Amino acid sequence: MKKEQKKVKQKDQSKEKQDKSPKKVNLFLLSAWAGIASVVFSSINSLISSSIFSTICSFLVLISSLFFTYGFFELGKRYNNKFLKISSIILIALSVVYFISLMVLIVPSVSNIVVLVEEKASSLGLSLVDFQGLTEEQQTSFIQGILSNPDFIYELYTIGITFAFNILLLFLTSIMFFIYLMKLKEIKYASLTGKIFFISLGLFILSFPLMLVFIGILTLVLSLLGLFASYIFLIVILFDEAKKQN
Repeated sequence: MKKEQKKVKQKDQSKEKQDKSPKKVNLFLLSAWAGIASVVFSSINSLISSSIFSTICSFLVLISSLFFTYGFFELGKRYNNKFLKISSIILIALSVVYFISLMVLIVPSVSNIVVLVEEKASSLGLSLVDFQGLTEEQQTSFIQGILSNPDFIYELYTIGITFAFNILLLFLTSIMFFIYLMKLKEIKYASLTGKIFFISLGLFILSFPLMLVFIGILTLVLSLLGLFASYIFLIVILFDEAKKQN
């Protein structure tokens, strides 16, 4: 009897220790909600005209995106997928680089372009509030004056090159990310998510040569909806993995 009582006491003590031990943070759940937060902050940012609040929203988008992407690093660890972990880390690094280049190069260049445009309009005695209301001669004079300004061309190249460089790297890394995500046969929606992404990507590339006709615009809209759908499925994958951890 005494031995049995001791065993019961030991079991109770072990249960108490388990209850008192701090619960592990569910990183997949945190990452899934971060993915939703990223969409919300991006939507708010598109509606805000204030530069200060826009910068704050952009920073919140960055932070939530980093947490979201880190969830797939953890996914790579769980299923021993080395290249998913690598591509996730690269995406995190590129997101930080893009944010820094946005704040340091793109935003100042856009501000400088606005100043140059306003200065040129002022020097010609024109109002840009109603550009369509200007005569054809005034419009031509203004556009030629702007395009002949080396400072304007420099700022334009800065925006174009910085944006293109960041997007190209994100694009290539995303391809690697989805290829190795599709290899995870244990995950319910991994293959479907990858297929939606690559079909949408193909439609996106195809839309550019057709942009001047209606079918090109329709293709572009479908591709953007598909890319958004693949993003939603990524969030669903993280929620499913969060359930497995509980």
